[in-house]
Amino acid sequence: MDVIRRIAIAIEWLAIALFVTLAVLLPMDLISAFNARPCSEHKTLNCYPWGRNLEGPMANAGWSYESRENYLTSGWLLEIVLIAMLAAAFWLPAGKRFIALAIGLLVIWIGGQILPHIA
Repeated sequence: MDVIRRIAIAIEWLAIALFVTLAVLLPMDLISAFNARPCSEHKTLNCYPWGRNLEGPMANAGWSYESRENYLTSGWLLEIVLIAMLAAAFWLPAGKRFIALAIGLLVIWIGGQILPHIA
């Protein structure tokens, strides 16, 4: 039983490390996206895939951001939820952090379902 608990705690820390990395790197992407142009009108290395006229490997992926505002709004929502999720995970004792991570992922999923219809 002790081995299973240690494995669960190790998996918790791996998940937390992944989410911390995402929470650190996401603001850099959002700051870069703030000044970028859509790839449909200005194809450079600093373009982002928003708008309806996508080309390349993401053309038929089934998603696109309608606008820069939608991209930035969804990104900052993700950042806020990640920070709240990580704060809760660090607050909870070891072995129970999965609860905070699961609730955070659920909130991110719900936001992904609702936000495209609002922004």
